Amino acid sequence: MKAKALITISSFLFILFSCEKDKSDVTYGVTYMKSEIQPLTDIQYYSSNGNINSKSLFPWWITNDSGRFSYLTTSILSPGFLDSLRFINPQEAISKYYNSETKYSMEKTGSRMILTGKNVTSNYATYADEYTKSPQYYLLQYKPDVLDEWIISSTRGDYLFGYAARQKYLVFESDGKLILPIIFYQQRRKGQQINSTYLNNNLDKDFFKKIMPGDTISVMQARLIYTQK
Repeated sequence: MKAKALITISSFLFILFSCEKDKSDVTYGVTYMKSEIQPLTDIQYYSSNGNINSKSLFPWWITNDSGRFSYLTTSILSPGFLDSLRFINPQEAISKYYNSETKYSMEKTGSRMILTGKNVTSNYATYADEYTKSPQYYLLQYKPDVLDEWIISSTRGDYLFGYAARQKYLVFESDGKLILPIIFYQQRRKGQQINSTYLNNNLDKDFFKKIMPGDTISVMQARLIYTQK
């Protein structure tokens, strides 16, 4: 009798845990559209030794980065980056840019959803480093599945690297809205700007350990909000 009761209680706890794990207010089949972006942090600076006190930086760096990140904050709401999201079921999602759709497999835990591209995308990294040694990769907590990397060209010692990967995106649900954490960054090498863009992901807690010697990375975090169409 005691054994039977124990099994019953264990089954109840398993079901309760499973329900909590999958709990989400996402509406399947409904399209979510970009609506606004909210900055979350001030600009922070890092080298491979960790955080840099902004007082020790050139003042024009801060002015330049403020202008750059303001521009990126505006441009991310323009057509082109995950313009809409639609969840087909707990395992599949679709993003749309005009009439072009991209399908993703989805891993869902509570309000967190990790989208992984079903198709392999080929692209080129910054000319400075291979993709897996660039901020586009090492800043991310949930990194793309990189299948291959190669050299496209090496004219006069300036390298251009290609890569093939399945991209990942991170989405949270909150009060009927979708939240995408955004990382804005600017990469400098020996004081010269070489790369700057925005990424959807959480910031990897140990990313500064991957910063290349001589580089400085400025980072600002924000959240991109989607509402039902």
